[in-house]
This record gives sequence, C-alpha cells and structure tokens, in this order.
Amino acid sequence: MEKISENIIGKLIEINLDRRDNYQAASTYVDAKDKKKFLIELANESEGFVMELTYFLKLYGGSTQSLFAQHSEHHQKDYEFSRSDQAVFLILHQQEIKRIEHYNHLLIEAIDLDNTLFDKIRSQKTALIESEEKLAEVMND
Repeated sequence: MEKISENIIGKLIEINLDRRDNYQAASTYVDAKDKKKFLIELANESEGFVMELTYFLKLYGGSTQSLFAQHSEHHQKDYEFSRSDQAVFLILHQQEIKRIEHYNHLLIEAIDLDNTLFDKIRSQKTALIESEEKLAEVMND
C-alpha cells in the first residue's frame, strides 16, 4: 500500500477513535435520555467508520495494530464537560467542526486515491456535516 494512503487512513481512524470516545464520555454528562441516545448513536457511527477504514487499510496491506495500540496508550485523557447540557453540546459542536476541517484537508491529500476509498472518505465527511448540523440544533433547543 502506498504510504500516503496508509497515512491518510491512519489519521482518519485516529480521528474516529477519538470521536467515538468523546461522544461516549459526553453521553455520561447529559441528563436528557434523547440527547444521551443521540450521543451514543454518534459514538456508534464513529465505530462504524473505524471498521470501514480498517477494512480499506487491510485490503491495501496496511496494519491497524500500531494505530489501536497507540490510541489506547494516548487515550488516558479525561473528557471534562460542564454539567450544562448546552455547554456539552457547544463543545461537541466545536469539535465536530474541527473534524470536518481535518476531513477536508485529508480529502485534498487523497485526490489520487482509489475511487472507492475516496468516495468512502467523502461519504463519512458528509455524515460528519449532518452530525454537526444536528449538534447545532440540539444546542439551540
């Protein structure tokens, strides 16, 4: 597998592992059941993205072993959220915007990738945009 492709997929896996963990942690701070359910759905979405990306990485001969080991080593950070649901969603919204920016940057780097992989990355970015819009709606409720 071309090193650039492996690096791009690796970065996307890291983004989604952090996203998954972040939403799982945030769900413990939110009181409303519907909001908690929404955050868990976003965490599960990220887990699905990781599985999709892992498939591509393995398909092209790359390995996820070091990625997952690195993530579990560095994932000792505690997510600190305010007790206010609105404040939690404000933080999550800002983080989602940063993830979309990362996806945009990586899509520019990925312009020469296999079409199927490129389309998968673009599809995931679209899902992040939809999540960002929903987070904004929930935050403003």
